[in-house]
Amino acid sequence: MKATGIIRRIDDLGRVVIPKEIRRHLRIRESEPLEIFVQHQNEIVLKKYSPVQALEEIALPYLRSIHHELGCPLLLMDREQFILGIGSETKPHLHQPISKQLDDLLDKRQPVLKETKETLVLREGAEADVRYYFVPIISESNQIGGILAFTEGEEWPKATANVLNIFVHFLKMQLEI
Repeated sequence: MKATGIIRRIDDLGRVVIPKEIRRHLRIRESEPLEIFVQHQNEIVLKKYSPVQALEEIALPYLRSIHHELGCPLLLMDREQFILGIGSETKPHLHQPISKQLDDLLDKRQPVLKETKETLVLREGAEADVRYYFVPIISESNQIGGILAFTEGEEWPKATANVLNIFVHFLKMQLEI
């Protein structure tokens, strides 16, 4: 664990303020959920909670089936990083931070279909000229992640939009259980 030299007191309601510099560095946004762990006997660890990461086990067989049917690489991401990837092209991106371009797509809260090739920056230093379809995952009015399908091929399989929208709807239902 890395010491910061910053010390904070607990207020009368049991709250501790996380300094702005640390929140900015770790990209912790206002009202973002944090998971609390107790480690050893006197350590409290705060970790950013990712509902998408919690769905990893459920999502994997569905992503494999979708990949089998559509034949294009798929990446499942939360707000920070790529959680799952199906297709050999996705391996270098797994557990890497998402790009500013994908973060902006998440903020738009709308599906995006690019039918002509366009430069897509997946993560810092990794870009490709591809066609892509991006669907954000929005749960309880929060954009928590997204699914990205991309191809260098000439055409999208006709079912791409429907299949990915159904998958995102399925994930949202799992979060509400």
